[in-house]
Amino acid sequence: MRRLLLLFLIAAAARAAETYVVSVGVEKYDDERISPLKYACADARSLAAVMRGAGVPPKNVFVLASDSALPPAKPTRSALLGILERVREKAVAGDKVVFFFAGHGVEEGGEQYLLTCDTRRSLLADTALPMRLVGKALDGNQASAVLLLIDACRNDPNAGRGDADATLSDGMARGVRPRLVAAPGAAKPPLSATLLACDVGQRAYEDAEQQHGAFTVYLLRGLAGAAKAADGRVYLSGLADYVKREVGLWGERTKRAQTPRLVNPEGGDIDLLTPPAEPLVSVSFRNQPLSEVVAWLGEEYGAQVVLGKGADPKATVTGRLENQPLTATLEVLLTAYDVTVRREGAVYVIEAKAAPVTPVTPAAGLPADWPAYLETWRDQMPKGMQYRISPKAGMPQVLMPAGEFLMGSPFGRGGADEHPQRRVYVSAFWIDVHEVTVGQYKRFTVATDGKLDSRNGGDDNSPVVGVSWDEANLYARWVARSLPTEAQWEKAARGGQEGLEYVWGDGWPPPQGASNLKDLSWQRQSGPYRQALERQRLRSWEIAALTAVIDGYDDGYAGISPVGRFAANGYGLFDMAGNVCEWCRDYYDAGFYARMPATDPENVSPSATRALRGGGYEGTSRDGLRTASRWQGGADGGGKSYDRGFRCAEPAGP
Repeated sequence: MRRLLLLFLIAAAARAAETYVVSVGVEKYDDERISPLKYACADARSLAAVMRGAGVPPKNVFVLASDSALPPAKPTRSALLGILERVREKAVAGDKVVFFFAGHGVEEGGEQYLLTCDTRRSLLADTALPMRLVGKALDGNQASAVLLLIDACRNDPNAGRGDADATLSDGMARGVRPRLVAAPGAAKPPLSATLLACDVGQRAYEDAEQQHGAFTVYLLRGLAGAAKAADGRVYLSGLADYVKREVGLWGERTKRAQTPRLVNPEGGDIDLLTPPAEPLVSVSFRNQPLSEVVAWLGEEYGAQVVLGKGADPKATVTGRLENQPLTATLEVLLTAYDVTVRREGAVYVIEAKAAPVTPVTPAAGLPADWPAYLETWRDQMPKGMQYRISPKAGMPQVLMPAGEFLMGSPFGRGGADEHPQRRVYVSAFWIDVHEVTVGQYKRFTVATDGKLDSRNGGDDNSPVVGVSWDEANLYARWVARSLPTEAQWEKAARGGQEGLEYVWGDGWPPPQGASNLKDLSWQRQSGPYRQALERQRLRSWEIAALTAVIDGYDDGYAGISPVGRFAANGYGLFDMAGNVCEWCRDYYDAGFYARMPATDPENVSPSATRALRGGGYEGTSRDGLRTASRWQGGADGGGKSYDRGFRCAEPAGP
C-alpha cells in the first residue's frame, strides 16, 4: 500500500512538459549604415501571440523587439544571449525550445551572423550575433527538441541598398546545431532542427499586403491550425510542408523566388502544439479600463477584440484567470455588466445585450413554385461547387471554399477606399444564391409583427427593398444567419477569377445577353438621364459619352427584376451586380483596407454608416458596378432605399 501511495505521489508531482519561446524582431538599428526593415517586430510579436494563444504560459515566452520602449526588451546581442542561456538552464527532458528570428542575416569571412539592433556594420564580428554563438548559448540544453525559425536574409543590410538582394548562403542554410544533452533515462535523443525562410541563393521577402515577412505569414497560419494533422496537432514536418507550399504559391503570384528550407539532420519529427478553437489566455486585472484590456489582449495574444454598441470603454475590469478560452475569460470578467460577447469569424465583439430573437421554423412557407424553380436553378450551377437548401431558411446556398483572394483595387484604379489592394484569407462559408425575396421577407414581418415597406411591389420573387441595415440584420438573426462581410461578399462576387473587374468580365459596356451577365436593370431613359447629368454641370461631350453606354441596353425589365432571371457568375450566384445594392455586415470605413487583418477581415469599429456592395438598378454608375466598388448607407435604422436589399451568409461548420 505504501509503495502504491508513493508511486501515486511521484506521478502527481511529475512536472508537465513545457515549451519555451524566444521571439526576436529587428527592423531598426542603432547604426544608420544598416538598412531598416518594416515588419520584423510585428513578425516577432505575432509569433509569440500564436504560441501564447495555443497555451504556452506567458512566463515562458520572451519577446525582444527593436521598437520596444523598454531597454531590457530590445534585441541587443547581450540581451538575446542572456535569454537563451536562461532558457537553457530551465529546459529539461520533454520540454521544447522555439527560437524565432526576423531581421537581417549576413555572411562575412565564412561566418554567419544575425544582426541585433546594436550591431555596428564596421565591427560585424564583434557586435553582431554569430549563428555559432546561438548554438553555443544552447549547448548542454536538456530539452527534447529545439526548433529554430529564421526569417532572415531579407535584403542588403547596407543603408541605401534596402531594395537590393542579400541572398541566403550555403553556410547560413546549414542552420544552427546546438549540442543537446540527453537527459538521464530519456527514451529518445534530443532533436535539433532549423526552418529557414528561403533556400540557398534566394532572398526572404517582406509582404507589404500582409505587413509581415512572406515566410512568417504562412508560418503563423500553419501554427494557428492550417497545418494541423488528422489528430488536430501541428507537427514540424506538416508545418514545413505547408509553409513551403504556400510560400511557393505566393512566389508564383508575386513573381518572386522563395522556397523555405527545413534543415533536420536527425530526421525526427517535433510535436509543436495543438491549435485551440480560440486563444487560451491568462489575465490579471484590477480596476483596469475595458479599453486598455482590449488593447492588451491584442498586443499580448493577437486577439481581435472590439467594443460594439453599448459597451462602455471606461468600465473597469477586475479578475485573474489562468489559461482559459478567450470568450469564457471575457464573459467572466464582464459578468457585472449587461453585455454579451459574440464571435464573428476571428473577431470578438463586446456589446450590449440585444432582445432575444426567435428563429424561423426551418424551411417553412416556401413559394408554391419552389420545386420547379429549384430545378431551374440547379441547371445553371457550375460543376464542382457544393449547393444546398439552407435548413434554417429554405434558401438555396452555395459553399464558398476557404482560401485567399485579392481584395480591393490596385493603385490607379477604383476609389481611394479600395486601396491598398490586399491578399486576404477567408474561411469557408455558405452564401445565398440570390437576394432575399419579398415573399421570404413577408414571413419575417408576419412572425414579428413587422411591416413591409411600400416600395415593394406585388411580385414575391423580386428582391425585398426599402430595408434598413438594422432590419436586414434582424432578419438574418431570425433565420439564424448573418449578413456577409465585405470580404465574403467580394470574394463571392468575383466568381473565382482573380482581379475580375465586373461579374461578367473585364469589358465595358456589358455584353447584351452574355451567359454570365447579371441583371443590371439600371437602364435609364435618355431624356431624364441627360437632365440629371446637366444638373451636375457636365459639358455636352461628357454627357454624350456617358449616355452612349446607357442608350440601347435593354435587359427586359423597367426596374427591379425577379431574382435568378439572368445567368449566374462563376460561383453560381445571381445578381451580384445591379438589381439592388446589398447590405454587408461591416461598418463602413474608407481607410479600413490599410489596417485590416489578413484573415477573415471585418470592420467592427462603430461608425455612422454601414457598407453596401453591388450597385443598384437606378443611380449607379459604371464605376459602381465593379466587384471592388464600395458604398455606404446610414446605420442604426437609416439608409432605406428603393434599390437596397440584402442576402445572407453563415459559416461552413466549425
